[in-house]
Amino acid sequence: MDVALDDIEIGERFRKDYGDVAQLAHDISKNGLITPIAIGLAGKVDIGGDTDKKYVLLAGGRRTAAMLHLGWTHAPVRLYEQSLNELEMRTIELAENFMRKDLTYAEDVMLKKKINDLQLGIHGVKIGKGPNDPGWSKADTANLLGKSAATISLDIKLAEAMEAHPELNLDTCKNKADAMKRLKKVGKMITTEIGANAYQDTMKFDKIFTNLCNQYIVGDCFETVKKIPSNTINLIEIDPPYGIDLHKVKKDNECIGYNEVPADEYKEFMGRILKESYRIMREGSWLVVWFAADPWFDTIADLIQEAGFKMNRIPGIWAKPQGQTAQPETFMGNSYEMFFYARKGKAKLNKPGRSNIFQFNPVPHTRKYHPTQRPIELLREILQVFACPGANVYVPFLGSGNTIIAGHVEHMTVIGTDLTKEFKDGYIMELKDVLG
Repeated sequence: MDVALDDIEIGERFRKDYGDVAQLAHDISKNGLITPIAIGLAGKVDIGGDTDKKYVLLAGGRRTAAMLHLGWTHAPVRLYEQSLNELEMRTIELAENFMRKDLTYAEDVMLKKKINDLQLGIHGVKIGKGPNDPGWSKADTANLLGKSAATISLDIKLAEAMEAHPELNLDTCKNKADAMKRLKKVGKMITTEIGANAYQDTMKFDKIFTNLCNQYIVGDCFETVKKIPSNTINLIEIDPPYGIDLHKVKKDNECIGYNEVPADEYKEFMGRILKESYRIMREGSWLVVWFAADPWFDTIADLIQEAGFKMNRIPGIWAKPQGQTAQPETFMGNSYEMFFYARKGKAKLNKPGRSNIFQFNPVPHTRKYHPTQRPIELLREILQVFACPGANVYVPFLGSGNTIIAGHVEHMTVIGTDLTKEFKDGYIMELKDVLG
């Protein structure tokens, strides 16, 4: 039924802030009132006071404000004719405002794209830039929906990416902002790939670049290590996946392309690579293994010794100036990472008595192309401590590839593998900065 708005007692509402009423009024003027307001009979509703109006508003305060903004005199309503105490009245108000399920951000952007597509199908693409020019544009969709042109443009871009690249799982992000960050990250990776391909083409006749490029092998380390003869490597640096579900520890968009190892497979995984490492290392050589202290300290130490290496359980420490934590209310910031160092045979350090503390600043976040990227300066120092110029170094989990660059500066040959081509693209662009 329709009733006169003047006959409705609005009363005290729990929603105090109605937001942009003008925007809602614009939508109602275009599409009509989709959902009627709810009212009760004044004589049967306990509103905590008297009124001379015939009806009492139960739900729809914002819509009522919008209709008054439009100058409407009558409104479609749903009338509750039964007697309602204040609890029952407030329950209806609560159900109206809280018992509904809003669109997810993925559903929201896809709906906006659908509206834009339908309007384009009706009006065609707008050629001119004037508001009265024939055709349709994203700006027109923005005006229709009462949103800014920039917001609609980004939302439609996100929806198009969801349709074109479902493998990115943009609809599984926590919110629209995270989805846009992931899309931006992927865009940056594509830009890096284009730049890496162009630089490779420019430098294809440069022997130094070609060698450094070929030393980064995209593939499975277990397949590569089989091809390395026994007793040929002077130093192995193992910077494996930490087996701590890094995708949860770090922000989701930082770990695109990062290959984690499930915790229940981690011991067997590390045992395999440590046994192969012992086989290919020379007598008198060193092993460096980065690891997560919680929960793998004792496990990794035991596996290193079971593979045949000699070591103590006092690790080396990379100390950083500032700590990081995802739960600052519960945990202090972690400002260091650890590595075990172990030897095959009677190995000696090149810097006898050096402190086990390595103090270096981490790679700035804006320069990272790998989530666990270590600074070249730190890797150079590790190479200087555990190997000599001319040494052969193997890195089964190359990641950023910075160990190859550090080895190049220290006149060592470093080879290694990683499963993700995008990380090699980032490494090639890092080579561009190093080599020019």
